[in-house]
Amino acid sequence: MMVLVLRRCPVLEELALQMVLGPPNSNTADTELPVSLPRLRFFLLCDEMIRWRYLRPKLSIPESASIHPDLILPRQDMYFDCYDRFAEEAARECLSWPGFPTCRVIILHYQVITPTDSARDRVAPELVRIAFASGEEDAWGEKDPEQKTRRWTLTFRIPGRVLETRYPPGPLDAHLNVKRINSPEDVVGSIFRGIAQASAHAPLVDLTATEVLIVKAGGRLRHMAEYHSLTCCFPNLTTLVVYGVFDRNFYALKGVLRELCDGRWLNLEQVRLPDYIGQDCDFDWLEKFVARAIKFSK
Repeated sequence: MMVLVLRRCPVLEELALQMVLGPPNSNTADTELPVSLPRLRFFLLCDEMIRWRYLRPKLSIPESASIHPDLILPRQDMYFDCYDRFAEEAARECLSWPGFPTCRVIILHYQVITPTDSARDRVAPELVRIAFASGEEDAWGEKDPEQKTRRWTLTFRIPGRVLETRYPPGPLDAHLNVKRINSPEDVVGSIFRGIAQASAHAPLVDLTATEVLIVKAGGRLRHMAEYHSLTCCFPNLTTLVVYGVFDRNFYALKGVLRELCDGRWLNLEQVRLPDYIGQDCDFDWLEKFVARAIKFSK
């Protein structure tokens, strides 16, 4: 039905579909010509992977369009701690289309239901979103349809209280308890490892090409307490931007310093802390502490 509706909208510029698709129509012929949307500049689909697989091949979208798959993580993958399996599948299926803007700049958005300052909580996130772009300004457009920058995002919605209020689990999944995780860092690391594994099928999805990693934080956006699960995924990182760090004793900064002192991220040249409110002389102290040629700044 949605395909038929879209055929009547050839001048569509924005398309956002959030949990509105019915079961995939197996009666639709695979040989049917794709729906041409030559003016489309923003496409968001929030749903299960099966519906992305059904709809995306049926759309002809300009390579300049901003694409935003927003996928529900299967409860089984969370229960069995298989975030990487689903992340690899999602990257392969969703990011291998023409127009993907490279992985040079990545923004990590780890959102929890209730704000927390705890470095060691094990509460599952509400969602994890990753933005991909060739430049920082482009990447900050994220999922905003008003922004016309060239960027894609990939969102993983985690089963939990928020999602289940609208979409309760089916009878086969209801017994799977998914309220706890090992750690936020393990979840994020597993997702990035899965994305990295997809590069064999989607060559542009190459995390070794990432030069700038931006970690958002504040409010419901949780800090990363450790970075060891990320260092192996970004071997050529030159710039790390960490939000939500206010002074040199903050636990998220300590995680960064541990990685640097252990000799990881050998290509890193600068660490930016945009929210820092300490004294500028602290940056000199940090640079001496890591004993490496790394510039700290706001």
